[in-house]
Amino acid sequence: MDIIVPIVIAIIICIQIVFFIKNINRMNEFSNIFQCDTPWELERDFESDYVTGIKGKGNEVFESIKESINKYLGSHTGSVIDFHLLKDAVDRHCDSVENDINTQTPTPLYCGLAGTMAGVILGLVPLIMSGALIYLLSGNVPEDMDKEKMDLLAAEGINELLKGVAWAMVASICGIIFTTISSLAFKNCKLREESGKNTFLAWMQSVLLPELPSDTSQALNSLAKNLNRFNHAFAQNTSELRSTLDKVNASYKRFLFFS
Repeated sequence: MDIIVPIVIAIIICIQIVFFIKNINRMNEFSNIFQCDTPWELERDFESDYVTGIKGKGNEVFESIKESINKYLGSHTGSVIDFHLLKDAVDRHCDSVENDINTQTPTPLYCGLAGTMAGVILGLVPLIMSGALIYLLSGNVPEDMDKEKMDLLAAEGINELLKGVAWAMVASICGIIFTTISSLAFKNCKLREESGKNTFLAWMQSVLLPELPSDTSQALNSLAKNLNRFNHAFAQNTSELRSTLDKVNASYKRFLFFS
């Protein structure tokens, strides 16, 4: 039993460390959502010049945000765009990561409580198996035992219980330390994430939204401009085609004349 309790507590502490490191990595990912490797830019359709999405490389969470925004912009090209839906896509992905962090943060503390319970249970095993627990509770000495031997077994059992509780407290203290560090670190990560998100939303309002139709009349005006651009290009291409056909016709007539 002297070896089993430390081994169990060591395993629990290892589990606490694994969850703590995993949560810290998740926090770093959360704080760097909007820290892109490249500047944010607009994607446009080559022919219509409509905005079809945004560009910018970031971590996995930002790529998910960008994919959601680009799907919305791509399926509503030339239509009226609701900024609140774009902001909702950003908030939805950020809240998902934040909820994941909040769920993982107290895990080391729960493991520490489990370690405390395991230490107490393992510490009680010698008392129960030797019958010393019943002796301590009732004061009755079994027929096949004398009082001095039962006192010795009770003392040894209490000693084992206290050792188990002491080892268990180590896991509890580690759980409290890891949970406290995670909670304090998350505050800084949350501030960085909020700052980055506000910067990204400000970029969308100042750069993206002015390039998108904000009402029906603006969308119709944009459609009319694109139709006029198309008509002008079509007329120019038709004129060039007519000139080419005239040259082909003249060459054909010359060919027939000399034939």
